[in-house]
Amino acid sequence: MSKRILFICPKYFNYCNVIRDELLKLGHIVDMISYNATGFSLVLLNKIGLAKKQKSIYYNKYRKLVNKNKYDLLFVIKGDVFSEETWKKIFAERKFKNSVLYQWDSFSNYNYKNLIKIFDKTFSFDRSDSNRFERLIYLPLFYYGDFCYQEQIEYDLLFVGIWHSDRIEILNKIGEIAEYEGLKVYFKIYYPFLSWLYLRLKNGKSMQSPYLTFKKISQKHLSRLYRKTKCIIDIANPRQSGLTMRTIECVGANKKLITTNQNIAVEDFYCENIQIVRRDTIENIDLNYINTKSEYPNREKYRLDNWLKSILPDE
Repeated sequence: MSKRILFICPKYFNYCNVIRDELLKLGHIVDMISYNATGFSLVLLNKIGLAKKQKSIYYNKYRKLVNKNKYDLLFVIKGDVFSEETWKKIFAERKFKNSVLYQWDSFSNYNYKNLIKIFDKTFSFDRSDSNRFERLIYLPLFYYGDFCYQEQIEYDLLFVGIWHSDRIEILNKIGEIAEYEGLKVYFKIYYPFLSWLYLRLKNGKSMQSPYLTFKKISQKHLSRLYRKTKCIIDIANPRQSGLTMRTIECVGANKKLITTNQNIAVEDFYCENIQIVRRDTIENIDLNYINTKSEYPNREKYRLDNWLKSILPDE
């Protein structure tokens, strides 16, 4: 049944547009508010006291939309676009029939406890968080069509991601082992230049790696890299237990996966395609396994259209 949906989502890569476009394909009418939630620009706005002003701009945009249209569903991802006080005001007025919140960040990074109470349904990609809160429904992330196609293989191993924690150190070690094994790799760790310069000047901290880049890789380019690679590497954030987008996209592409996330062993798509490694014994990684072939079970469950259908209310 077609719904009029107000969709609020962070501008993280191109996922907000991908989700909106899929909702439109499913026959819904969608208005979207996408907002800046990460990066050096946001840090700078906070430093100079303009982040509050930016949030008021988004709230005014919200007010214009709800005063103009009647919505069947308020669908929000993450929710840090507004303060807790603003959310309470929004729900006191309640200009929509149903509300759904999805968290693709862990509770350890973003405290959204009070949002769980006010949304009709709240989902999280983090199993540990879902076990912690009774009203929090566990639902891993999704993949979409671009990751399902296959091309001629060019790379044995692929890693593309944002710098955090010990990613550079682990990737450097894997790169050394891969070079010794004669494997072809495509490794890129992205960090914004201004953020890198800030760390360098303030703390004297310098990230050393041949894989470091200041240039973002587009989602379109990334999906092509997936199609050309045998095995994807996932170095999870040690502060969160949820499965990364990279992991689910790997399932969608039916590619081999090497991951540091031990929690993947209980998922319904876990199979011989996945090798779990420990951060502290990365030298024990087995790169020969990438030449074996198997299929992920339950792949279709995580395709974006099915993922959305599991989130959207029936009525």
